[in-house]
Amino acid sequence: MRTHYSAKLLLFGEYTIILGGEALALPLKQFGGRWAQGKAAATFPDLRPFIDYLAAEQLLPAESIAGFRDAVQQGLYFQSDIPAGYGLGSSGALCAAVYDRFKPSNPTKPRLKQARTELAKMERFFHGSSSGIDPLICWLNAPVWIQQNRLDQVSLPQAANSLSLFLVDTGQPRSTSPLVQKFMAACESPVYRQAIVDQLMLYNQQAITNLLHGNYLALWSDIQNISTFQWQYFMDMIPFNMRPLWEKGIECDNFRLKLCGAGGGGFMLGFSTDFTQTQQHLVDYNFTEIDLRN
Repeated sequence: MRTHYSAKLLLFGEYTIILGGEALALPLKQFGGRWAQGKAAATFPDLRPFIDYLAAEQLLPAESIAGFRDAVQQGLYFQSDIPAGYGLGSSGALCAAVYDRFKPSNPTKPRLKQARTELAKMERFFHGSSSGIDPLICWLNAPVWIQQNRLDQVSLPQAANSLSLFLVDTGQPRSTSPLVQKFMAACESPVYRQAIVDQLMLYNQQAITNLLHGNYLALWSDIQNISTFQWQYFMDMIPFNMRPLWEKGIECDNFRLKLCGAGGGGFMLGFSTDFTQTQQHLVDYNFTEIDLRN
């Protein structure tokens, strides 16, 4: 059993994954949660309704449910600094922690699909629906390349200081479900859907391939395309207070912003080829530099 459950970052593939596009997600160790014992106030909601749900859906063995209930009564809680509603998998980390502690198994490749299915059912308690990707990344604690129904654990090459990543805090949480519903409604337009399939899916696929092969010059071009496309087609998912910075990124040569998960609030994800210079544009924002390699 691990002592720390990292947040997750969907690096590429937001929204297009819903239509069967590729995605790349990785653990983000700057944020995370752990099991703690005592009377201190937990940063996550009361675990008892979650246990009731797990029991009703038979998602854990009966003896594990009993052990979980007893542990919570004895003061067990999940201590997390992953902000809820920010696109970093706060509920995913909790589900991964429960899965790891009360239904332990080795994360082998044949096990990944089954684990994803089981974790998705657990996370539905918090969102009503779940792809299982968030808790899978938190449980596996490794980058995963999603290609339709195929899941591959991958390693990320060292960026050799050629590319920096950072998160910009919009200052407002968001709910994923309404944003996804808005996207699906927009996809009812054949023109909109075709643009997503023909352009954004391709940009994401190329970005993942170039990242995994260490082709950072080509990757930067992919990131530029993704940022510009999202500016044109996902404006409703870009908070008003982020739009001047996003537009500045499109205009200058050293950084770009893209959605971090569903967008609409939470964090925006930034890429920079010269982070020292980029920070001059971030003086009025709360930002965090992150490590691509984790």
